[in-house]
Amino acid sequence: MMASMLRRAVEARYLETVGARRVTVVTGPRQSGKTTLVVSQLGAGTLRNLDDQAVLEAARADPVGFVRAGARPVVIDEVQRGGEVLVRAIKAVVDRDPGAGQFVLTGSSNFLTVPTISESLAGRAGFVEVWPFTQGELDGKPDGFIDAAFSGAAAFDSYRPSGFGRRELYDRLCTGGYPEVVQLPARQRPGWFRDYVRTVIQRDVVEISGIRKVTEMGQLLRLFAARTACELVMQSVIDAAPLERQAVYDHRAWLETVHLVTTVPAWSKNLTRRVKRHPKAYVTDPGLAAWLLGKTSGAPGGPHRPRDRPAR
Repeated sequence: MMASMLRRAVEARYLETVGARRVTVVTGPRQSGKTTLVVSQLGAGTLRNLDDQAVLEAARADPVGFVRAGARPVVIDEVQRGGEVLVRAIKAVVDRDPGAGQFVLTGSSNFLTVPTISESLAGRAGFVEVWPFTQGELDGKPDGFIDAAFSGAAAFDSYRPSGFGRRELYDRLCTGGYPEVVQLPARQRPGWFRDYVRTVIQRDVVEISGIRKVTEMGQLLRLFAARTACELVMQSVIDAAPLERQAVYDHRAWLETVHLVTTVPAWSKNLTRRVKRHPKAYVTDPGLAAWLLGKTSGAPGGPHRPRDRPAR
């Protein structure tokens, strides 16, 4: 089965949100399968992609007419490119009609942190995150570990691990879950990751931030890769980064906005400890993290350095 046809675990949540909210915002990294998911459930709705320059110009020239036309739901792909005026036009439409399922907005930049969009659609929008494939999705099986871990000792004791050998675990780790990557031959994956990071940083970050000098962002991303799944202690990152203190904070924010880096809040049964502990930081795909660290699974002796190096 092609990776693009695999069923996503988030599908039920997506359909529930569309059925209940006026606007559904689907966010996640580029190439994680957002548009594939949305289009597979579109039915008689309307799809408009703002990566298409002609469509983008139409949205900017007449945002009110742009959002009023078309069968519902109207899906607007890469909505952040339309900016504040487009989102306010959507708000005006759904404020006049409270019916559910009117708009689906997808974006590879975090809708709530894009500085060119101050309108949050609070109270009108439901949010769904789409990440690269999990191992369960790739195998067509439910991912049960987290549910078992939080369901009590009896459920966790009955959980059975995958049984993968060391080599297959390395292969899966270094492949990751981007739908296109899992279909590529291993020798082509380093080039894909290189081009992906370059495009996201040099196009998406530059477009939404206005920053022109983003060279150090690739270096900071590698530092986060080296610390992925570790507690996020910003002073440690600042000490290791070739950047001024404030630049580290600013660049980290942009890496999170474009979904290259994410944080997971600390957890504890004790609510006070849960608040006080540091979150953990992750590069959002293990294959991308492995490539950033110069690891692939193609060598008989295990991971090795590829020829393609992260963009500096």
